[in-house]
Amino acid sequence: MRLDAFALLIIPILVKLQGSTTMLWLIFASLTALFASGKDLASKRGLNNVDGYIVSWALFFFSLPVLIPLIFVI
Repeated sequence: MRLDAFALLIIPILVKLQGSTTMLWLIFASLTALFASGKDLASKRGLNNVDGYIVSWALFFFSLPVLIPLIFVI
């Protein structure tokens, strides 16, 4: 499923649940599963052209700009 098709599917659900947070955990759990599987899929496809060590280090390297500011927030 393309990302824009997924966004069109999930945005009306988020708008409907805006006042209620009882089932919000289900949406977040589904999004986490989707993005984790997408990460694994991208890593697996990257292994066709690039060495496995470079792919694994790239995962950590490109997440650093997001993770470093969290050190100062938490």
